[in-house]
Amino acid sequence: MKKVFNASILAAAVALSFGATAATISTANVTKLSAEGLAQNVAVAAATASFDIIVDKKHPAASVITLTFDDKVTKASFIAATAACDVAGGVVDNTTTPGTGTCGADLSFNYGNGNFTFDNVVTDSTAKTIKFTVNLGNPLDADSAFRVTLGGSHIVFTGESTLSYSSVEANDTAIETGAGLIAKEQSQFGFTLDTAFDGLIDREAPTKFLDAATTDKLTYTFTNDETLGGALTVTSAVASVAGIFTDVVAGQFVNASSATDYTAAQVTSDAKFSYTVAKADMDATGAKNKVEVIFTTGAEDLPETGMIDLDLVIKGGTDDVTVASKVDAGLWQLDAAVVNVPYLPVGYGLTPNVEVANESSKDASIQIRGFDQNGKVYKAVTLPFAAKKTAVTKVSEADIKTAFGITDAEKVKLSVTFILDVEPTQITLAPYYRQNESRVNVMSDQYKGK
Repeated sequence: MKKVFNASILAAAVALSFGATAATISTANVTKLSAEGLAQNVAVAAATASFDIIVDKKHPAASVITLTFDDKVTKASFIAATAACDVAGGVVDNTTTPGTGTCGADLSFNYGNGNFTFDNVVTDSTAKTIKFTVNLGNPLDADSAFRVTLGGSHIVFTGESTLSYSSVEANDTAIETGAGLIAKEQSQFGFTLDTAFDGLIDREAPTKFLDAATTDKLTYTFTNDETLGGALTVTSAVASVAGIFTDVVAGQFVNASSATDYTAAQVTSDAKFSYTVAKADMDATGAKNKVEVIFTTGAEDLPETGMIDLDLVIKGGTDDVTVASKVDAGLWQLDAAVVNVPYLPVGYGLTPNVEVANESSKDASIQIRGFDQNGKVYKAVTLPFAAKKTAVTKVSEADIKTAFGITDAEKVKLSVTFILDVEPTQITLAPYYRQNESRVNVMSDQYKGK
């Protein structure tokens, strides 16, 4: 067992030693491409390609280095970038500028302060390779680095591209290999939610938020980097915010993020508002854009929205691009315990009551509001306090009729919402009505599964 174990350690050490002796192709100068643009077949403009190579092993003089480009570099652009260098054995001019060498108009090397140089460049347009030798008398020491530039803005990348490196001594003994990205795809767009809607609706004055505040704010930041290769040219963006916005009108939402006005917000089916982000306010250089949407309260009661979702869709190219989808953008809720009793028959001789148990250490005021089977809406009315701990408070049929102004001659089936100034966990409602000698309990949404 010990021999097997030792053999395993030796094998692992050998494997690590092979893994460590590989040339590194630095991504410091990597060409950046728009993933969204490439997905929509946006043409990538020709550009200069530059990459740094760090060798791990010593390369003796006359060693041959081969760089191989993959199929994401177009053959035509490879030929254009290397055509001015003699494909039969191009001579590198290492004398014009110290620390650099050139072969033709567009292929160049930068040696930094190294004591090595290259020569005898051979290019193969079919294999898309560039071969060159470490010049006689000048070894390339271990951990040395050099830069290769294909200038003249010729190279065209059609996607994420990997360059392969290999080197051999003059007698064809392998030295090392390596590979690295020289072009990578990345998202052209970014999105961050900065501030969610979080307005607490004032229980006593439900047209305003808590402490008489009349506004609530949603802010988010997005980026649009059109400097990437193959970037989509954006024309606009559409933001949609979905929730329950009953009685909210378009003018209550205003985008205050810039001097340029956005299209007025539109509210659809009490469920969504949306607006267009103008091209003039969209960045094309990669800097951050902060969008600020301010809601201003009106005369109507504020809706309890439930969870609010935010979508942001970019317009440009052949297809829309969804930058944000169903992002949690907050909610509006009453600053109180809210329990809905969906059925209370009033005026039918069934004596409906609602027992309220308040477990908190303070009396809790009670509001009720509701609607009936005919669609009549009853505005919020304040009832006596639900006493703290010491007693159970009954809200009787007579209390409800008086609060809502229901006459003795009327028969109505009510849905009643109870709003109590107490933590939801400290209040319990028990609604019921009597049928002959039986007591019929009524379910409320306090008992619904979450």
